[in-house]
Amino acid sequence: MIQRLSLKPHNARRWLIKLLSCAWLLVAMGSLAACQSTENGALRSQPSKSTGDSPIAFQVGNQSVSVEEVQNRINQELSAGVQELLAQGQTREQINEIAQRQGVFNTIIESMIQEYLIDLEAQRLGIGIDPQAIDSQIGQTSLDLPEGISSTELVKQRVAAARQQKIYGVVLDKIRVDQFKSRHILVETEAEANDIMARLAAGEDFGTLAEELSLDPGSASNGGEYGWLPRGSFVSEYEDGVFDTANALNTPFIVKSQYGYHVIEALGREANRKFSSFEELSSMPNAQQMFNEQFLTWYEQYRQEAEQSGQLKILVPPDSFTVPFPEDTPQ
Repeated sequence: MIQRLSLKPHNARRWLIKLLSCAWLLVAMGSLAACQSTENGALRSQPSKSTGDSPIAFQVGNQSVSVEEVQNRINQELSAGVQELLAQGQTREQINEIAQRQGVFNTIIESMIQEYLIDLEAQRLGIGIDPQAIDSQIGQTSLDLPEGISSTELVKQRVAAARQQKIYGVVLDKIRVDQFKSRHILVETEAEANDIMARLAAGEDFGTLAEELSLDPGSASNGGEYGWLPRGSFVSEYEDGVFDTANALNTPFIVKSQYGYHVIEALGREANRKFSSFEELSSMPNAQQMFNEQFLTWYEQYRQEAEQSGQLKILVPPDSFTVPFPEDTPQ
């Protein structure tokens, strides 16, 4: 078996678009922290400072990132992978060829550009940082350091959590779909459905009847109610009935589907509605599709427009950077 060699950025810190597209739940977001300031609840609130005479690699708005900063990120991302390849017997020339073929420098530069562009959009949208949520996420319940964590590591965790909040906020803003809120009672026969309609008309409680009679295990214990859901979550007959404005809100009607007869009340319907939280969005069965079709499409256009307008300026080509070889690596 021939092993395919790959020079992957350390800690799986990939270009954000690729990362989110392949791993929707964003569980790796914690590894996307960059050296940013969270002072006054803002990330990158001041332009990055170039060290010494290092030229500028790229600019996003009023933020400038030096060649040295980019090279430092490349070193951080690739050092472990380079050492692994050297241990496998690969030469400097072979590793450089792998890096060039896979476009790793461009990937890392794009990941940095995305961090700045998404933060810029978060600022435009007024997306702030919730310090209490950060405390909860990293387990900090007092001013004391959590056990086993250094102050440096704590800062890194807080920065990562703050960035995650902003990224989630931008994603939530860009994904909007038709949504509905409803409750129903599922039974086998039309006669049973008609009997329930009569009992509701006589004043019986919908939730109580759902708990007693509904065959839907997913909602019966909750009075037949589901929270807000995107269109496409249920069978078409159910959703067509909910979105049919001839069926007034909070007024029961009957729909037949492959599962039986539904006595439904539409509690709400809204076009292009945002999700209330990232957890709600990520729990949707078609979350990946929504992300691909809406967020990724938005970002690609956003980046293109930023470069065309001069908001994004790339001043140094990717081949200006080098693979971080140990000093004793043979030429």
